[in-house]
Amino acid sequence: MQQPIWITTGQFEIQLGEQTYQLYQGDDLALCVDHPIIFINPNVEPYRYVLAIEDRKIPYNMRLTPAWNL
Repeated sequence: MQQPIWITTGQFEIQLGEQTYQLYQGDDLALCVDHPIIFINPNVEPYRYVLAIEDRKIPYNMRLTPAWNL
């Protein structure tokens, strides 16, 4: 399974198994969750990202409703 990640602020590194990626604001990456994932911030500045997670095993009508839709 893959989980897309979008970098919204700052920069940092993600280590996926043996591979390391440098990510900057505006970048995106599909994380493969069958490898260890390590987030590394070599800077003093904070970073932010959005990570999308989907579980196709859960029926659509049983998924959580986002707070902004309540």
